[in-house]
Amino acid sequence: MAHDLGKAERETDFFYNLMTKHNMATRQKLVQGIQKFIENKHSTHGAIQQMFVFDTVPTVIERAIILAAIVHEPDFLQHLMDREDTCSSSLSQFVVNVLPNLVEQLFNGTIDLQDFVLRATHLYIIL
Repeated sequence: MAHDLGKAERETDFFYNLMTKHNMATRQKLVQGIQKFIENKHSTHGAIQQMFVFDTVPTVIERAIILAAIVHEPDFLQHLMDREDTCSSSLSQFVVNVLPNLVEQLFNGTIDLQDFVLRATHLYIIL
């Protein structure tokens, strides 16, 4: 019974759905918004634009972009935290206690991008 209640709570959590649903139009819109933000505020360099061309598994890249935006753009994190359908306590715990270690592993080459996204998703789910 407690497991079912926890599962039901997780499935209504916006960030949980961003990370676990295979095809999600909202995630795609967020990624497009992140792309526009980067191009308007930081750079229109070809390498930045190429980052948003999904030659590999799109959902992995989309999730990685969202995770990167959470780490590097406080306003994006705040946008997610302010949503009524986001479990802000879980997301906050994830950002403070889980994500920094995963980002370090990714930057050190200990894990690749797909493993980074899969571990981040798994660790968020089990919070």
